[in-house]
Amino acid sequence: LIVTSLLEPVIKPHLVDRYLVSAEQGHIRPLIVFNKIDRVRETHHVQPLVGLYSQLGYSVVMTSAATGQGIDQLRALLHRKETVVVGQSGVGKSSLLNALQPTFHLKVGDVSTSTQKGRHTTTAAQLLRLKGGGTVVDTAGVRQFELWDVESGAVDGYFVEIPPFTPHCRLPGCTHSHEEQCAVKSAVAEG
Repeated sequence: LIVTSLLEPVIKPHLVDRYLVSAEQGHIRPLIVFNKIDRVRETHHVQPLVGLYSQLGYSVVMTSAATGQGIDQLRALLHRKETVVVGQSGVGKSSLLNALQPTFHLKVGDVSTSTQKGRHTTTAAQLLRLKGGGTVVDTAGVRQFELWDVESGAVDGYFVEIPPFTPHCRLPGCTHSHEEQCAVKSAVAEG
């Protein structure tokens, strides 16, 4: 369960992408949650990003731990599943879990007004059992997440949108960065 916020802290699409690559590498089916929908007056600026992930086949839920929006949908998606909750500090991972099951009473904190970053309220991973079946692991927030164990030549294979094009590249082993007649670069250019 990859949690990001729509506001405070700001969305980091590249962090979400790194989590998606890691999930693909581990053969884990990811679910992306855009939290704090209640804090955004107009969602037109985030809809393209939400739509992009949806079009790529990822499950996406827009939630608000404060108002309860999307919580029932999220609860249904987590039912009888084993889930680890990941994301930046301050995106509302523990708040979402408290909204899913108020008996958790997980400690939550505010985002720093000066840095617009979370304050690492959760300091250790904790396994929690959901009523009705399933477990979730609440984890400490991150500021950075690197793909240390992914070889650079294999990264493209973990982005679900790239493999359909790679067989059409002119050169075997194409890096999709500087080669001519690269099908991936052509697909990007065509939108």
